[in-house]
Amino acid sequence: MSLQNAPAVGAFRQYVVTDVGTGKLIHISGLTSGEKAAYDIAAQAEIIFERIGRMLAEQGGTLANLVKINAYIVEMREYDVYNAVRNRIFGASPAAPASATIGGAQLMRPGNRIEIEAVAFVANSAAGANPAGGR
Repeated sequence: MSLQNAPAVGAFRQYVVTDVGTGKLIHISGLTSGEKAAYDIAAQAEIIFERIGRMLAEQGGTLANLVKINAYIVEMREYDVYNAVRNRIFGASPAAPASATIGGAQLMRPGNRIEIEAVAFVANSAAGANPAGGR
């Protein structure tokens, strides 16, 4: 097993890649929409998932490679709005990632309504399909 780290942003890495033999396990740090904090929770979630998608693309993956997401939202009453974005992106298929949503979060920047962290598995091309969720 070996680690491959993304460039550091401040005191942390945006993601860490672990080679697990049959592929890469990618742990993505909690992300917010950053300077787009004035947007509503739906727009912020869209921005975050776009950022996650770009990070996964750097490692040969897509959002379909996500196996787990954790979302931290400031107001639980906004869950349905966030969930609509999540369902549009992942659908209700059995291949959707496992997830948890935690309400009442205090996020780093004022105006941020949501922070999302994720774990993905990208199989080596020789290893075949992703064993996690059949993706």
